[in-house]
Amino acid sequence: MRISAYIFLLALSAFSPYLIAQGTALRLGPSTYVEFPHHATMNTGDSATIEYWARADSQRGDTTWSRYRGSAEHKALSILGNGSLDYVYAGSPWHQGSSYRGVTLPGPGAVPADGAWHHLALVRRSSGRWSVYVDGQRIVDEGPGTGLGNGCWLTCNVINAQTTTTVGHNSNTLESWDLDDLRISTIERYSSNFTPSRDWAPDASTVMLLLLDEGQGNSVQDASASAQVGSFRSSAGSPNWTWVPEAGNGNRARVLSTGSTCPAGSSASLVASGLPVLGTTMGITVVGGAASVPARAMVGADATFFGIPFPADLTGFGLPGCAAYASPDVLISLAPGPQGATAPIAIPTDPAFVGFVVRVQALLIEPGQATPTLTNGLVLTLGL
Repeated sequence: MRISAYIFLLALSAFSPYLIAQGTALRLGPSTYVEFPHHATMNTGDSATIEYWARADSQRGDTTWSRYRGSAEHKALSILGNGSLDYVYAGSPWHQGSSYRGVTLPGPGAVPADGAWHHLALVRRSSGRWSVYVDGQRIVDEGPGTGLGNGCWLTCNVINAQTTTTVGHNSNTLESWDLDDLRISTIERYSSNFTPSRDWAPDASTVMLLLLDEGQGNSVQDASASAQVGSFRSSAGSPNWTWVPEAGNGNRARVLSTGSTCPAGSSASLVASGLPVLGTTMGITVVGGAASVPARAMVGADATFFGIPFPADLTGFGLPGCAAYASPDVLISLAPGPQGATAPIAIPTDPAFVGFVVRVQALLIEPGQATPTLTNGLVLTLGL
């Protein structure tokens, strides 16, 4: 079944009105940063999550979210110009290498400068452990007993001071990574691998939420209940910055596989042929299962499965141990064939859709099974 670009978008837009919205992101000039005056809600405790989206298509300067006051407080999540990450949250170390007792940090290239958006997250756990995620994949999981000072840099305790919060970078010559959708939370948002979302709304655990959709002006607004206001500053000369299109900067089409097939004994999986490039047609195919079995695919732009964040536990839907990785905004049929059940999907030509995320997951009834097989999910970022 061929889905035309017009029908595909019309159906998705009907279920997901935010799909047609466009936002901006922030690119800071050399030696420029955004400074927020001290706010009591920023004194986060034993449990916290620091996360934001970053993008570059060329060399950029080191870019960071930080709260620093000497030995009184130091919390940060930084992406360096070479794509490596540094982080600290009071008792968590922030350097790597043998001189720092082998602390594991995401090294150069962990975040590629490929023109696509990448999600970064540091989770500080009440147990004293910490985890670092890149694009929803946990690549660091450590705690006290590892690294500098047996896992503690300043102290093993969480410390807070009356200090400013900054978003910026230290390069005197290079611009920052593009930044978007930055959130600071007082809870552990992630405990395992996940599909990152950009559709955040402030809740009781959000103490800072920078959507960076201002598009103009000389201040940055905090969309959380804290309602902080940041001003542009420079450590050398006059500050300069650019509001850039969220979907601009050469954003490339990409496909990310997420999750696993349920039930665990099934060999079926969902794969993509081609990329979701504007004006082209890509394919999705269920491979590994019975080739003669037709399948259906859920195609959705919603960020949740009926209000449940992905991966959405389907136990309450009669499928214990299974998860949904896409919302059923649109259902399409996959025709059985010698290589597996397959369907083409036409990608729109309108450049306004660059950067939009669409999720896909297939379901089928395999011989001898009383319940459906649900495949892994595909996260499609429409692009060039």
